Amino acid sequence: MDVARYLAIGRRWWWLLILGVMFSVAAYGVVTRLHGGARERATYAASTTLFVTLPPLPDSAMTVDSTKRPWELDRLMATYGQMVMTRTVAERAIRDAGLADGADDLAGRITGDMFGYTQLLRVTVTAASPGDAERSVSAVVRAFDAVRAEHAIPGEAAVYETSPAVRTDTPPSELVNIAIVVFAGLVSAASIVIVFEYLGGGVREAGDTATAGEHAGATRPLAGNERA
Repeated sequence: MDVARYLAIGRRWWWLLILGVMFSVAAYGVVTRLHGGARERATYAASTTLFVTLPPLPDSAMTVDSTKRPWELDRLMATYGQMVMTRTVAERAIRDAGLADGADDLAGRITGDMFGYTQLLRVTVTAASPGDAERSVSAVVRAFDAVRAEHAIPGEAAVYETSPAVRTDTPPSELVNIAIVVFAGLVSAASIVIVFEYLGGGVREAGDTATAGEHAGATRPLAGNERA
């Protein structure tokens, strides 16, 4: 196919190309409106950093007990980090703060992170909105303190820093999505055009062949005329 034929096809089927793009964009808009909330659900994380300390040694403690303090602090930090993510703490947070979450769901969205060789423990909770994330992490920290007190777990955990909720997921680019949809519409419409042109070309070739046969039959002399 030469350039002139491509241009002729474009002039003949331009409306189908535009219709394909419009249909694709319209379908994308409908799907986004109906299912956009579930597909593009945002995730926010809020955190509170705790400063963890061991209970003070009594005045009568021997010097050897003081040398064990760093190892005891490490174990206490690891214990706190696991304890804050338990179902017990999640249930207490839901009950005391009136959160509309399930205990397993909330516990699965809690993380406890330590910062190397420090006494800082960061408690983070994720949620679908900034307000929910901040309310949840506040409730979890209070529940964590209450559970420690109820079980007489040694050590102290004071609030060192509270961080506002930030979005943790990557929002999709609407322009990129639209560009992909437009390209897909063009490709789909072009495919239909190619099929139509192929079928139409086959029909025309068959018609031309039949017409040529009819002309050949009409111009062929009869046998009797040839002998004459």
